[in-house]
Amino acid sequence: MSLSVYTRFFTLGALVLFSRLLWNRLSGHRRLPHPPGPKGWPVIGNLLDIPKEKAHEAYVGMGLKYQSDMLYLNAAGTSMLVLNSVNAANDLLVERWRLYSDRPPMPMTFLCGFDYTFVIFPYGEKWRKYRSLFMREISLSNLAVYHKPRLQQNMEMFLQSLLDSPRNFGDHVDLLYGGSLLSLAYGMSIKDPQDYFLNLIRESQHVASEVSKPGTYIVDIFPMLKYLPAWLPGMGFQRVAASYTITGGLLGHPWLLGHLVAASF
Repeated sequence: MSLSVYTRFFTLGALVLFSRLLWNRLSGHRRLPHPPGPKGWPVIGNLLDIPKEKAHEAYVGMGLKYQSDMLYLNAAGTSMLVLNSVNAANDLLVERWRLYSDRPPMPMTFLCGFDYTFVIFPYGEKWRKYRSLFMREISLSNLAVYHKPRLQQNMEMFLQSLLDSPRNFGDHVDLLYGGSLLSLAYGMSIKDPQDYFLNLIRESQHVASEVSKPGTYIVDIFPMLKYLPAWLPGMGFQRVAASYTITGGLLGHPWLLGHLVAASF
């Protein structure tokens, strides 16, 4: 590839970034003051302040430093509000949920094959439809009639395992959790802690946790980058997404879907 192509690519990226920052600066004069938070750097803002590990501990530390249960950070133009207390979360997400139910764009999770997970959908008609179906399925009446026998069976197996080998408490809890999920969703009975689909759930949870960390992948800050080819410099997230998609896509495994259909009748 010629140098001029790289030059044009980075020039275009710089122009887009500058335009976004300029828009944020001009429109910011009409907004109310933000909650306290660390002072950002030019252009990148608080991108370097976003913790990559043990984020909960880091944000608690920030909250103590700035004496606030709400923190504001700006990652290269993307605004972030951290809620550091139950009261703050309830106030915004429960009492005023109609205003704050929307989700920030998370392109990396979609690139990794988690586009079926409605909890990361932006607020809208699709999200309301999926949520309605989910809430109807896990209603107390449905749980009592259709799912209680499976849940009871999993709990009995869990208690028996605790009696037989109490030292393996962690494995037993893992089996109870994953087995209950597979039982509720697909009508499967899982008894082996190393079951293939149980391991799939573990791996999927790990992947989902990794790709949903704010500020980890540049595509979450600049969503338009998802349309660029993987061979361009800085597009390493494309290769990461390709490897993770294998795990995310397996949840649509034909064998699992067959169990889902069978469990519906």
